[in-house]
Amino acid sequence: MIPVLVAGAVLMSRPASLANEGSSPVATRSPSVAADQGSLVFTDDFHPMTPGWVTGTPMSGETIQYGPDGYAITTVGNYDFWSISPYLEPLAQLTMSVTATASDSAPAGAGFGVECSRGSDASEVSYEFLAISYSQWVIQKRTSQPYPVALQQGSIPANPGSTPLTVEGICDTLDDGRTTRLIAFVNGQMIGDLRDTTADLPIAGWTGGIEAQGTETQETITVTKFEERDFSH
Repeated sequence: MIPVLVAGAVLMSRPASLANEGSSPVATRSPSVAADQGSLVFTDDFHPMTPGWVTGTPMSGETIQYGPDGYAITTVGNYDFWSISPYLEPLAQLTMSVTATASDSAPAGAGFGVECSRGSDASEVSYEFLAISYSQWVIQKRTSQPYPVALQQGSIPANPGSTPLTVEGICDTLDDGRTTRLIAFVNGQMIGDLRDTTADLPIAGWTGGIEAQGTETQETITVTKFEERDFSH
């Protein structure tokens, strides 16, 4: 097992949105970037249970438990549910990936992915990489505003369902300390690549976690693998 830093688990819910338009980020596709790039710093297949992940019913409309198939997140409500990874060492260049299944009956807008975050309270900045029904993906930014802003989105051949799907996101802060390159993969295929600038980006590095996007219909996301890598190595 890769060494980890473990602290109390945190799970947050925030309003979900896919309709907002981004701030015209500049696409920067590069064939030199590949899935699973970087030094592995944390991995979990949820067998056995790893201390640090949240379980139980931490909030209305959401239940998390370990099951025979993995880490199961059941949601009801139009919110993004975020479970922070037990690995809490901030990284300037972070790669995260999650492999999971979803309810076959999951409605449009439901799905899962990963999120990187830095800062706290009003200064917090987060980027979300999501695969959602039906066969859609989105990279969106969340700040102190109540709703996220979609920066880039499109369609994918696969759909979240009973067949496992792997979503990977890279948050790579550049030398200016304000610009972050965001790269998304689904099942190893690069689907999104852009740069986004935040004038007052917090100095602390990125931490990662799992995100499940809920709707008004109950759905269950079962996570079978989660990894984090230091993209700078």
